[in-house]
Amino acid sequence: GNYRDKAFELHASGYLMKPITPEKVKRELENLRRPISERKRLKVQTFGNFEVYLDGKPLAFKYRRTKELLAYLVDRVGALCSVGEIIGVLFEDEGGREDYFQKIRRDLLTTLDEVGCENVIVHKRGMLGVVITEIQCDYYDCLNGKKDFATSYFGEYMSQYSWAEETCANLQ
Repeated sequence: GNYRDKAFELHASGYLMKPITPEKVKRELENLRRPISERKRLKVQTFGNFEVYLDGKPLAFKYRRTKELLAYLVDRVGALCSVGEIIGVLFEDEGGREDYFQKIRRDLLTTLDEVGCENVIVHKRGMLGVVITEIQCDYYDCLNGKKDFATSYFGEYMSQYSWAEETCANLQ
């Protein structure tokens, strides 16, 4: 009938007619044109150079340091980090970087929000952290036993960031 025509106009992936049964729903879900995947949209590479991918493409931020901020949060494996700690690590001895930090923090949250990945970051007053279950990450896969360190890690971890040397040393 008319509803089926409308469904085809909308490019529906399937169509159910009454009586609707769990079997029919399951069959339609198994035959979706664009299957729902359990894969995380955001993939983070920590071994070698740090890189962030959204659906397989590098994710671009407005500021270079935004990626470094995300890298640091990933390195902390979900721990909430204070703004003071992050500024101390990212800017070392460069004083008066609070304004710049606020820009990169806003860039990180806005960019993730725009691509539908706002749930990747937890931000509470003066604290930031990454939600480890919301990203796919080579380092996390090794930590939780999904991958073997021996076949994944070759002595380089977030190579472009000097503060990552401590984690790299612990991985040796």
